[in-house]
Amino acid sequence: TARGNYTEGQFARFYLGSSTTPYTVTVNASHSIAGTWASHVAGQTITISDAGSGTGSLSIASGLQGFLTTGPLVINCPLTGPGGISHQQSASLALNATNSYAGGTATTGCQLIYYNNSYAFGTGTFTVGGTSDAIINSSGQALNLTNKFAFSGSYDFNLAGGNAVGGHPGTTISGTVSLPASGLVLLNTSSGATQVMAISNVISGAGASLEISDNGTLILAGTNTYKGVTSVGA
Repeated sequence: TARGNYTEGQFARFYLGSSTTPYTVTVNASHSIAGTWASHVAGQTITISDAGSGTGSLSIASGLQGFLTTGPLVINCPLTGPGGISHQQSASLALNATNSYAGGTATTGCQLIYYNNSYAFGTGTFTVGGTSDAIINSSGQALNLTNKFAFSGSYDFNLAGGNAVGGHPGTTISGTVSLPASGLVLLNTSSGATQVMAISNVISGAGASLEISDNGTLILAGTNTYKGVTSVGA
């Protein structure tokens, strides 16, 4: 139900209440946002799509802007602009467009982000800012993420990169990866034994250790410089 006109550059709110009907927002021009909030009952999804032929996009204002998801949010229209995404709250976020937003992507703990192309996370750094976060390749294709990845603390991070495709890993992270100055970073490689993830660039860090766990495969292909211990868990 429409509650009022949207004002450019503001925080976009989508509230379904107890409705059990999926909700689609169609973007037919370039609009600016300072984050968004999606709230709805379990089992329902809010989808934001462009009107077709690249006519719609959302420009994120400067700085990390909160994308709050108390229900699943799927974004199919391009995300542009100088700002970035701070994914907050526990429901999933799917980034399904060729995005160019420059301000980076940040998680805050227990977040799940789906991506279906190599440019889903824009051009900025992906910062892991909490534990039990996950990124999931939903495309069925071999993807290459050029973003830098940075861990702001000792967190566990789930990498569901997808099955190998034509001899290539489901996902390759070709940007650099930086570990914190101390502690332990745990990389879980998915519960699926057929999933393959690769980090082809340098993993650096002044002191943190790295543990690889779970059933999938993680290929470390860079000339790494991190100082901590490397271990393999169950």
